[in-house]
Amino acid sequence: MQEAFDELLGRRVMFVARGFHTPEPDGGEAPPHWAVVTSISPRGEKLVRDRLRPAPRAKIAGQPILAAEHGRFLLALVERLDDRAKPTTELILCPDESAALLEDLVLTRVDAVKGAPRPVLGTQKEFALTRQLPPGDVLAAVRMLSPGASKTFVAGSASSTERGWRLSLAFEAPSWCDASKDRSINPAAMAALQDGALALIADSLPPPPSPEGTPETIVWPMQLALPGDLAAILTDRTVLRLDRAPQGAGAPLRLVIASETPDGPDRAAAVDRAISSILESHDAAQAPEGMIEGEFPRAVRTRRITLPFQTPLGSDILASWCLGFAPGDRGAEPTWWAMGLSPGAADSASASEATRLVASCLAGAPSAPEAPIAVGVVRPRSLYEAISGQPWALIPPTPALRWMELVRWRFFAPPRGDGPDRDGLVRGQVDIEMNAAALDTPATPDPGVP
Repeated sequence: MQEAFDELLGRRVMFVARGFHTPEPDGGEAPPHWAVVTSISPRGEKLVRDRLRPAPRAKIAGQPILAAEHGRFLLALVERLDDRAKPTTELILCPDESAALLEDLVLTRVDAVKGAPRPVLGTQKEFALTRQLPPGDVLAAVRMLSPGASKTFVAGSASSTERGWRLSLAFEAPSWCDASKDRSINPAAMAALQDGALALIADSLPPPPSPEGTPETIVWPMQLALPGDLAAILTDRTVLRLDRAPQGAGAPLRLVIASETPDGPDRAAAVDRAISSILESHDAAQAPEGMIEGEFPRAVRTRRITLPFQTPLGSDILASWCLGFAPGDRGAEPTWWAMGLSPGAADSASASEATRLVASCLAGAPSAPEAPIAVGVVRPRSLYEAISGQPWALIPPTPALRWMELVRWRFFAPPRGDGPDRDGLVRGQVDIEMNAAALDTPATPDPGVP
């Protein structure tokens, strides 16, 4: 069986799908149509005929169409020239429900042999994105279509590396991504905050608007972990840092969220009022432990609150927030603010220092040309070790997190200005480093599974 699989799929395989979000009369969505296209050797073609025993079903432009598995699948064996002008056979296989897609795929190949190629994906301007990507073991090109949204073309290339995988991506910048605005994230500040972080995520893109006439259901990644209505005072540039809480804090994690300060001269007071209002909505009985309403703007404010539910930080929370100023410039305006959420048993000094670290690193970092607009580093194995076995986990973390040591990504905005290189494309790279020790360890059988 393995030998047959290698013969059929071991050289080059293409998966084609279309018809996503196709409405049905009952209000549901029809399943998408799909097909597999693979180049096979003469021995592979013999295996197909001997094992599947396909029967003639029809002809398309003179090309025989065969049926297999009692008509559940359709296939075609198309003779054509490969990239090196050598004769080869392409196997096109699809379920019976995708016969129309099979017909289109067969016609593109038959017409190409006759010298009259039909319009295919490779001839469309969007497919030029894929040619700009580095070569890879896997290539994907997807035209994203969803109800109420404009189409977006995404191209990706994935290659195996010594320690894992590297993904290179390119896609059309959405209309709500204003390329004229500087949205860069300083890499030096991010590097200073990576040490000891379980997750460090930064982006500078606003949440996309909902399609007209539909509820606000779209959430940008940075909004997923925000408490209450904190997203209301975030600006476009936002940073989230998650690390281990100190020993004896009562819970394993500590979170700091930072954002550029709101516009206006009364920045310190605006941040104080907004955060105080959010915290009071959760626990109005707790009084602030620091000055508010913008007084002593360089001081860290702290407040303890008790939530009526458990969180990864516990139910007793120590909140701390401060403004970030450029170091050594006493007359500078604050450029960032940070809010830390620590377990309630943590001491105020430790929590305040963690919050001040994030605010000062970001405020002291100058703007950098050609800096990324989205950066992230996540350590799945370390995160799994920190949260596994916790009583608040409604969904236990999957052990598969132990397989990944590090996930790192960065994305760059389309070139600015009116030069010839301004193509409106967002480009990025994702690196995944695997945990070799976990991959080499045999899985422990689950006693509850027969």
